[in-house]
Amino acid sequence: MISTDFSSIAYKLSAKAFRAGLFSNIQMSSIIKLVRTQTDHVISQGINITRDVEGIFNYEMTILKSAYALGSRIPIDLKVIPQIKKFRLHNAIVEILEKQVYTLASRQKFTGTRVAVTLKSDSFASMRLTEHHQENEADLVGNVSYHRTLSLHLSKCSGSVSFRERYRWSQFSHQLRLTFMISAPTHANKRIAVRVTSTITLLSCRCVDDHLALPKYEEEGYYCPCDPEYQRQAKLILGASAFPEQPPLTGDDNSQPPPTYENIIAMEMMTTNDDDNITTANNNNITSDTSNNNATTSTTSNHDVSMNEVPANSCFLD
Repeated sequence: MISTDFSSIAYKLSAKAFRAGLFSNIQMSSIIKLVRTQTDHVISQGINITRDVEGIFNYEMTILKSAYALGSRIPIDLKVIPQIKKFRLHNAIVEILEKQVYTLASRQKFTGTRVAVTLKSDSFASMRLTEHHQENEADLVGNVSYHRTLSLHLSKCSGSVSFRERYRWSQFSHQLRLTFMISAPTHANKRIAVRVTSTITLLSCRCVDDHLALPKYEEEGYYCPCDPEYQRQAKLILGASAFPEQPPLTGDDNSQPPPTYENIIAMEMMTTNDDDNITTANNNNITSDTSNNNATTSTTSNHDVSMNEVPANSCFLD
């Protein structure tokens, strides 16, 4: 279940078994958790931005990945190199902007943007020299660099930040905005805000490394938890107490109870007698119209399970 201020999204997995005879069909449904993610190739591309700002300073921002799960930390490596004398970097502010788009049935859209996460660093005041000089540090050009690695913490799924959504009626996207507060003689030593934005993807907190990919059913050594062999091995390792007895599977509210043992024996005897009559008639070359044939043939039970289609590139969890 995905719940926001103005919308909620839920996925339901349904299965139905069709049975012939006196047995009624069985239909079950359950709300499941379905989250979307990106491929490993896209996530591992990372973000690297290098720019020169009007000949005043040069900055470089590096982020290892382009997508992070809620509850994790985003390491942001920043490097600033002044291009003029008496340049000063006061602080840097990192923000996560969340854009929300809601579409009504009338196709009317409502759009809003808010600041979801903020991190401010004032530790850029200290300069690091690439070479030792006796001159004033503020006058050095090209030999002074500001370097800092920030760690932006994302709240968990229960927090105020939503992960990326792209559905028909609601869409959530995010941007990372970096703001440098500087002062330079080219602007009368007044404080100037230099901003840079980059798209970033926030995933569900359930999309950790262990759950980004599902094992294949044909993979060697993998068993479905419903498989008897899986349950046998699990009981040997965890003990029988870890697997309490499950209540019997029930069908629809209007389903009939299963037949008794006596009824099953009576039905089998009737079917056997009818089969013997058919065999005797064939041996005596007795032909009759099928509409008048009183022989009863047994119908093979057919089980067919249908499930709703699940979007590709997704992960299931219990």
